Amino acid sequence: MSHLSFKVVLAGDAGVGKTNAVYHAFSGENKEGPYTPTIGACVHPLTYDFPDTLVTLNVWDTAGNPAFACLPDGYYLEADGVIIVASDPNLYQDRTDRICQGALVMVVSPGELNDETFVEMARSLLERGK
Repeated sequence: MSHLSFKVVLAGDAGVGKTNAVYHAFSGENKEGPYTPTIGACVHPLTYDFPDTLVTLNVWDTAGNPAFACLPDGYYLEADGVIIVASDPNLYQDRTDRICQGALVMVVSPGELNDETFVEMARSLLERGK
């Protein structure tokens, strides 16, 4: 069985559930406790088993708070995929176009990010190859 690894940046507005969705995909549980904003980025490996191939998404969960807007450019470098979770994804399109040329970009409305989003990203990147 082969194993492929992809870098995926999770970007979007603050408070839309990016960290909760990654936590649920990773652990199968909902994150408990008060809202804690992400500062910078946290990397979460999510592994999926497809026929003949194990796919790991190294998900870079980036801060959505506007105070940290200057930080993510470096996080986007060499990304294979980008998931944008925002009510206005155009706010993130410039950065994605400028830095992530060739990356697979998925746009998800707030409230629609879930486990299946990550599975779909893994499947799509697998089909594209690396």
